[in-house]
Amino acid sequence: MRWLALLIGFVVLAPTWAFANPKVAVTPVEGDSNDKAAAFIAELLEDRFEVVKQREVGRAMEKLDLSGELDEKGARKLRSKLGVVAVIQGKLDKSGRKRTLRLTVSPRKKKSTGFTVEYTTASSEKFRKKVREELERRIGVDDGPDDDDDAAAAKQPRDSEQKISKRRDDDSEQKISKRRDDDEPRKRKRKRDDDEDDDKPRRRQAPQVAARVDGGVGFGVRRLTYSAGAAGPPPVGTRAASARVEGELYPFAFGDAQGGAAGFGFAGEYDKTFGLSIQVPGTGVATPINQAHYSIGPRYRFAVGQSTLALGVAYARRHYIADRSGLANPALLDAPDVDYTAIATGLAARIPVAPKVTVFFNGDALLILDTGAIQKSDSFGPATVFGAELDSGLDIMLGKQLALRIAAEYSQINFKFKGTGDLAMTRGVTAATDRSIGIATTLAVVY
Repeated sequence: MRWLALLIGFVVLAPTWAFANPKVAVTPVEGDSNDKAAAFIAELLEDRFEVVKQREVGRAMEKLDLSGELDEKGARKLRSKLGVVAVIQGKLDKSGRKRTLRLTVSPRKKKSTGFTVEYTTASSEKFRKKVREELERRIGVDDGPDDDDDAAAAKQPRDSEQKISKRRDDDSEQKISKRRDDDEPRKRKRKRDDDEDDDKPRRRQAPQVAARVDGGVGFGVRRLTYSAGAAGPPPVGTRAASARVEGELYPFAFGDAQGGAAGFGFAGEYDKTFGLSIQVPGTGVATPINQAHYSIGPRYRFAVGQSTLALGVAYARRHYIADRSGLANPALLDAPDVDYTAIATGLAARIPVAPKVTVFFNGDALLILDTGAIQKSDSFGPATVFGAELDSGLDIMLGKQLALRIAAEYSQINFKFKGTGDLAMTRGVTAATDRSIGIATTLAVVY
């Protein structure tokens, strides 16, 4: 009876195989920041074709190292990769309310051809019908004997630069489109706009880097100042270059991984100054300073359109410690050592502003656990301490897996002394501010 079951299965499935819709792919439309044009094209074709999802098209282009406007060779590669009968590309220009959409169709076994449409709104049914017919004609679909318009269109020369609105309707299309839109009930128009907005999360995929390792150099200025009377200590100021390494790792985001686990990751950094020293007053001697900071901790990343937002917590350390071992009288260096330990809770945002440029921003609130020698009883004593760290800059892609990062950084820790420490009482110190400002440039390898 196995042969009978196979025969029945063949009879049931054969019509489906025979009449399966051919597949087409729509690449990202240049100049279309919210993907409405790509969604419009897909909607026009979905009754006659199986339109490949934008996410799959994006992944295929990335694997083939394709971007921007595709030539014949690039379109052929993408058709083969996705198994489609045609690739459709677009470029959108805006001037006030007027929209000019240039579409290029690259079908199998034929040269690419294009056409241009001008419109102020894409809701007119007549306008949509004209664009749909033109796309289907160039892909190579025969509408059959009942469609006189398409039969006539098949006989006309394929002028790659013709404008449908001018060729077929002699500029009347825009008037009809506007008149119908004005007469259309507002509720239907609002519902259509809502539907288009609902498509955005499904059609837009934020760039999700699975791993990143940076290395480079920085330069920073640190200044410790006091609120005190006439007997207060002098401010402390240093400046020095540094070397640094930093990175991010999202272990569940490699490949095409999606879902909640893909957002979980870790981030960390380490920065160490070199050649830093401070002059000891009245001696003409400079003593080295050990200055460094680092942080490491988990974070969770969300996709927000093309941008990403991450929430994180980290263990952080930052210290400025002078080497007093070579000084005959260590007390001559009137600058307290600090060794901060903190829990940093913060927010990290990444916002693409161009195809290869992303603006980033990181902000952390510091829960200070320890400050080192500055709060000892023989120094300035107990204090209320709070701090914050900010950094922002640009990530510029230099290649598929190589990026340049330019960043500006700011750190500030504030002290409000309780007045019980020896130096706080004898020198009239009530508060202090430890501020660091820096810049950094790093090269990154991304995966």
